[in-house]
Amino acid sequence: SRRVSAKYFDDTDLHVPASGWSEQRVVVVVVQVAIVLNSIQLGMQTGPEKSPDEEHVHTTLEHIWTAIFSVELLLRFVDLRLSLFRDFWHVFDAMLVFCAVGETWILPLLDVGTEGLRGLTIFRLFRLARVFRVIR
Repeated sequence: SRRVSAKYFDDTDLHVPASGWSEQRVVVVVVQVAIVLNSIQLGMQTGPEKSPDEEHVHTTLEHIWTAIFSVELLLRFVDLRLSLFRDFWHVFDAMLVFCAVGETWILPLLDVGTEGLRGLTIFRLFRLARVFRVIR
């Protein structure tokens, strides 16, 4: 079996530092921007009743955020494997992603209401703590 260098993973001529895919600057920046924009969108959703067009935009954005955060979680799991679950913030993020996947993709397929998960939306704002932690 081929040994993987401690410094680089080199199966496809893509040199990825040992910190892994989830720590690549472009991934971190995309996720942080998505967190901020998602938080702004959540704030805008709490206003008065929305028109069907506004609801469609919010629904589309929820699909985009869920996809971005799902990919980030997958990259983290590939990088960290089960040690992902040793860090509180990673576990917290995983729970948020699982709830978002359930609310955005699974429950609508089952034609089940998502009112019970709507209360968890406030926890998504806690993702901002991650952004501020990195900036600090």
